[in-house]
Order: sequence, then structure tokens, then C-alpha cells
Amino acid sequence: MPCTGEASREVSVDDHCYCENDNPKLSVDSVTNGHLVDDEPLGQTVVNKLPVKQTSKNDSCETNLTLLPGESIDSTVELVHVRLYLTQYRIILVSHNHNAATAIPLVMVDSIEAKDLIFLLVHCRDGKVIRLKAENSTTAMTWFTKLTQKTCTARKSEEIFAFKFTAEAAHKDHMPEWVRKGAGTLSSNTVLLEIDKEFKALGFDAEKWRISAANKDFDLCPTYPQYLIVPSNVNDEDLKKLRLGRFFQRFATAVWRCRKTGGVLMRCAQPSIGFFGNPNDEDVKMYNNIVRSVVTKDKKPKILIVDARSYTAAWANKAKGGGFETSDTYPNSEVEFMSLPNIHNIRYSFHQLRNLLFAPVDEQFFLQSLQGTMWFLYIANLINVSKRITDALCNNGTSSIVHCSDGWDRTTQIVSLCKLIADPRYRTFQGFEALVRREWIEFGHKFADRNGILNGDPNERSPVFLQWLDCVHQLWILNPEAFEFNQRYLMKLAQHSYSGLFGTFLFNSVKDASEQCVSENQSLDPDKSHENAEIDENPAEKLNAIRLFSVWDFLGEHNRIFVNPAYEKRYKKRLRCPVGVSEIRLWKEVYCCTDADTLINNPEEEMRAPASSNNGNGIHTSDSITDKEKVCTLSRSQSASSLTSLEQCYGLSPNVYSNHLLNGSLQHNCARNCSNDPRQNLSATSKFPLDFLDIDGLTKVPIPYEDRMIAEYKRLLEEIENLQTKQLASSKNICEENGVSRTSQCNGIPLNNGYHHRNRYESIDSSNHEFEILDIEGRSKHDSCGTSSTCSSGILPIYENGTFDPSSCKQDVRCSIQNKASENGHIDGCIADSSEAGKQRSESIVVK
Repeated sequence: MPCTGEASREVSVDDHCYCENDNPKLSVDSVTNGHLVDDEPLGQTVVNKLPVKQTSKNDSCETNLTLLPGESIDSTVELVHVRLYLTQYRIILVSHNHNAATAIPLVMVDSIEAKDLIFLLVHCRDGKVIRLKAENSTTAMTWFTKLTQKTCTARKSEEIFAFKFTAEAAHKDHMPEWVRKGAGTLSSNTVLLEIDKEFKALGFDAEKWRISAANKDFDLCPTYPQYLIVPSNVNDEDLKKLRLGRFFQRFATAVWRCRKTGGVLMRCAQPSIGFFGNPNDEDVKMYNNIVRSVVTKDKKPKILIVDARSYTAAWANKAKGGGFETSDTYPNSEVEFMSLPNIHNIRYSFHQLRNLLFAPVDEQFFLQSLQGTMWFLYIANLINVSKRITDALCNNGTSSIVHCSDGWDRTTQIVSLCKLIADPRYRTFQGFEALVRREWIEFGHKFADRNGILNGDPNERSPVFLQWLDCVHQLWILNPEAFEFNQRYLMKLAQHSYSGLFGTFLFNSVKDASEQCVSENQSLDPDKSHENAEIDENPAEKLNAIRLFSVWDFLGEHNRIFVNPAYEKRYKKRLRCPVGVSEIRLWKEVYCCTDADTLINNPEEEMRAPASSNNGNGIHTSDSITDKEKVCTLSRSQSASSLTSLEQCYGLSPNVYSNHLLNGSLQHNCARNCSNDPRQNLSATSKFPLDFLDIDGLTKVPIPYEDRMIAEYKRLLEEIENLQTKQLASSKNICEENGVSRTSQCNGIPLNNGYHHRNRYESIDSSNHEFEILDIEGRSKHDSCGTSSTCSSGILPIYENGTFDPSSCKQDVRCSIQNKASENGHIDGCIADSSEAGKQRSESIVVK
């Protein structure tokens, strides 16, 4: 339903609608005769905790909402089952009975639909759908108008919350602890240092390749990086002519090289063809220069030209001056058309997936319907194309040129996947950050248009980056030990590509980002107009003027919740890729509703509704249950059933992620409440609603396997510290009783310079030790002499000279976690090796 009018600042609708108020204390008492009573504006603090007096039909209590710097509540409304808070950053939904809370960034909202007079459907760009129920049609229409204008109408870049968030946090020294300023800073100096480091790490021959600064001021190509790797036999003056041979001046440039075979990976846009279909002479010259740069003494050069489009689509592009290469015009080349979908097909497929996960569907037809969305097929094809190019580079040493139509969508997906599959450097925190920044941001993927940041042309929107992250997720599932970061890292990256909290994914290119940030800085700080004028005269310095937090200020190794305990640093092999659609898994952490989202969607469903009670809108009801007996449930109205139930493998409730497809209601299974009464499990917690929201203000997404690993990791470290503390105290008491100095003797054992050296035949006890053997269950085994030692955690503290270093036990703890998890035989898509050799490999020997 289209928006038909302006949302007023003062609305009177049955004492339920409150508009445009910055008061930190909002309650139903603030409304008199249906009109809002204005109070003092909200002050800016680092963490704004707002005590909100909540009144519902059943209970009332104080609820703390934690706001970010620069964020304040504009308005709030009491809906049937939730209270809605609208801020400059997000929509916060808090259930009346305090069993759920969720947050939706304003930028993430794709569309809002009014349905059945009193329902509002909030369609999110990440695949989720949230359903709200108003008291009456007037309230529904009022808030449909308000939310539509806030989220779905065209906006200016300065209206994005990232600008205000950065200004408030930096200007008033209100930097959140979880943001590390400068970790993701983009400047002309750092760009040059990174490309120079990359050039040397990849082993480019300086006689055949060079780093060009011809695009430092974005004169060659406004959507390309400032520094490019080009053939040495092409000077900067030649580049000004040769660039005209490709669409949008996006000429071929090298992005990666296989050190083993010498194969070079290059990217560009489609060639520009003359009116009569004649090849572009400038582009042919550039191609010949590339051939001379990749030639080797032992073999003739062979260039693989990968066109991501279909042959038919490539022909159709001739109508607008585009085209494709042929072996006749480009000698020593092999042209392959990959038939990958364009942005319109990707957008349509994702919308079909979102509708499937939200709407009720017969279980027996779900997989058929899922296949009909084509999403899994597109994911599998994209990975297979990347693997084909990687094999050509690393097996045969065949240099490859990759392009699509414009060179900033499918080309970016393929090139970045190739680098990730082939090179282990890009699977670390720093490497993955450099990969995304180089191939996606600096090479001009149109994030503003594709993600709908400013709600521009809807035909330009498409979840291209989200699809690529899904591909990375599929590779992570098959190769969990190869990545330094965990699944939560990828999930958060997907969230913040649409959140509008950071400046990383807000612009179409680096040039666009620098110009808009300089303009915004001038409006925020007019006193520095003289400095801004100098920056305008030097476009290269605009990068240094970007004053926005980067998503890498939040994501990274410094934030330990994103570290993968299963990471093997020695893993240098190429990644295993899914063979076909059968190995693709639904990314439920991103596309599907969380338990809290599901409670918001289905608040009136009883805990154990019969399967026949599905009324077609995702809600199970039963006339035999009275209103007093109805309690909130976790029955999914949106997510799809998992193809493999990870939760069942790890002892979790089999219904943790079930939905209407499973003919049953989801029962809340909370680790912090072991009561058998499901209604007690749904009770509020002391930190509500903080239990449901992350520190970045977004909804917490549980990842059961990783949550269990992190909890086990912390528990083991705590046990080690406790054992160490007790042992030090006990040793100190014994030494004091015996009157022996600890520096020379402890527990009757002589020390040499503070270190205890254990001889071969000395048993391992609770004092200092040199080694222990852990079996698959994390229990200590016998050493070479038959003596043994036990510990409640399965890990003995390793310390020297009376000091304890948790980092020394990191490997031990990680091995213990892996061993404990492998008892169930399945680790998130990876089958544990149950063979005898596998059991031997699972034993961990710690030597000190």
C-alpha cells in the first residue's frame, strides 16, 4: 500500500500513538487525552539507559534500552503485543510480557506492507519479515505512513545515522568500548602501503609489472582504486588512451598472482565495440601488452577470458555499445561464457526466498519450493565458476581476465572468491578485510545503489554482496579450520552491510565516499572551511578527510567473540568447494527469524498448538485454549527447516529452529533457565531487553555451535585460573610453614632459578609439570612411565616460575573443545573422523 501523506508530529489515536519525542523517560503517563506531552530533549551520553515505564494488559515493569551515541527516541507507540520505539538508527520492538525484543535498522527495511487493516509487515533486506499488529486500523495507517517515510522514501546521505554516530562518539569523547577507532581507516597513504605490500607478497616481477599512480586523483577511472597494477610496458600516458577500450574506462588490471605457477588474475569491464561491431583497437593493444607481461620462457602464454554473462546476454549488450571478445581478435585466448544471473535475476530470486521463508507452506513441498527460488543454484554456480578460474591459475598457470557487463557486480564476486579459495592469507582477519576493501570498495561496487542505502532507483537494488557472503559462508561450513574468523563474523558483516551504522558500505565508490564525506564535514564543522577548501583542490586528500567509523573498527581480532577456536594457522591448502546444490545449506542465521523475532511475529500462539491449527498466515491457534492459557511461543512463521539438524547433534532442543513446516510449535530452550515449565522459561530476565540485543544495537543471533564453543573456552580458562590461584596459595602456605623460601624450594622440590625441571621418572602431579596427554574426551592419559594426572577440566595449568599465562594454554583449550564437540560426530557440516587414525590425531600432547 503506498504512502499517501505526511506523518504528523502529534497524533491522537486511542492513547496508543506517540510521535517525535526525544524524552528519555517515555511512558503512557506522558500522554494526556491522547496527545503527547513534550519534555526536555534527550542528552547525549556514551550509553543512554532509558527507564521506560511499560504498561501492558498483564504486567508493568521498568525496561532499560541502551542507546548508542547520537541516538535518541523520536517516537513510540503501544501496539497489541509489543511497544515500538523509533530512533534515528533503528526500530526497537519490545514485547509486553518481556519474553522478546528485536531491533531493525532503518536502512535495512526494504518495504512496509499494510495488510488486513491492522497488520504491518516489515520486509527486511536481509530476508527477515517482522509482523506487527495494531489496536485498530487508524493506528495501523498512521504508523504505516510514519514508518514508510522513515525507511522507504528517498533520503540524503547525511541522514544516515553513521554520520551522527561518528560525530557524537568522537566530538564528545563518547567512544564505545567495542569500537576501535582507526582499525579500518581509509586514506591515500594506507592504500599505497597496502598495494605495495600486496605487490611484493604476490611475487610480481618488477620488470613486467608495476604500480601505477595515474588514477591518484581518479582521473583515469572514477570507480577504480588510486593505485593499480598494470604491465610495465604501458606508461601512464598510454593508460589514458587504452582505458577507452572498456566500459566506464574500467580497463584490465591485475589483482592477484599465483606464486607457484605465475598465473595472473585480472579484472575489467566488457569491451567497447564500435557502431558496426568493429573491435576497439585500444583495447586490443592493452591485451597484447598483458600477453607480453605473462609470457614465460618455458611455455607460450594462454589467456582465459571469462565472461560472466551468457552468450545471448553478451550479444544483447551490443545494442548499447558493449560486446565480447573473440579468439580471432584476441589471439592466444580462450573465451568462456558462464551464464551467471544479472542483478535483476538475483533480486527476484532473493525475494522469492524471503517470501518462501515467511509464508506457510506444506512441508512435503518445501524443498521443491526452495529449489524453485533458484537461490541455491545461483550460489553453487558462482562458486563453481570461481573454482574453474582458480584451477586454471593454480594448476595450469593460465592467466585469466574476468569481466561481466560493467565490472562491479559479478566480476567482483568471482575475483574475490578466487582469491579466497586459492590464498590462505585472505582467510585471516587482516586478509579478509583487505580483500573486501580492495575488491569491493576500492574497485567500486555500487553499495549505495545495490543495498538501497538512499532508496534510489529500485531497479538498481540487488543483494550482490549478501550473495557473495553466502558463498563465503558455504566455504566456511566445508572448511571451518581454514578461517581465522567464525560464522558470527560473517553474520555481523551481513547485518552491517545494511545497518547504516558504519561508513564502509554507504557509497558507490571511494571517490563518491570522499566527496560526500567532505561535504558533510563542511556542514558539521563550518569553522574549518579553509581546510576544506584546500582539500577540494587536492582530490587525493579527500580520503584523509573521511570521518566515519569503519565496520572494521568493530569486526576484527581485537573483538574476541569473532575468533574461530578451530582455526588452523598451518592450513595452506585450497578450499574445498561444494560439489553442487546438494551441498548448499540455508544461511538461517541471516535469512531466518531469531527466537525473539518469532515471538514478535506470533505472540498469541499457544506452546503446543496442533499441526492442523495453521490458519495460513504462519500463526497456530486453537479455539479450545482460553486467552489466559495462551502464552507466547517460539513457533517460526518465517524460517525454513534446516536440511541437517545441528542442534539435535549437540543435545539442544530439536525445536530450537523449527517452524510451521515442522507441524509443531517451537519450545523455548534457554540455557540460563532449566525449568521444565515453558511459561517460566519465557519470563523476563534482569537485563531485559539487553539479553536480546547486541552491543551494536542489533538483534542477537544465536549460533548454537559457536556459542557452546565460546562458553566452553571461557569455562576452561576460568577453571585453569582457579586451579592456578588455589595451587599458588597452597604452595605459599606450605613454604611459609616450613620456613623455606619459595625462590629455592617449594613443596619439598628444589627449584633452579625459579624453574622446576622434572626428571624422566617423576610422576606428574598437581605441581609444575612438563607435559600431559589428552584423549578424545579431554581426560589426561598415562605418560611414558605409567603415571597419570587428572583434572576436572581435562586441562592441567601450564606455568613456570609461579606465573600463569592463559595464552600458553590456548592450544590445549582449543583441542579440548574440539574433542568434546567431536563426541557427537558432527561439527556444523564437518563429519568427525571416527577411524583409528582419526582418534590418534585427536590426542593432544602438550610439551613444555
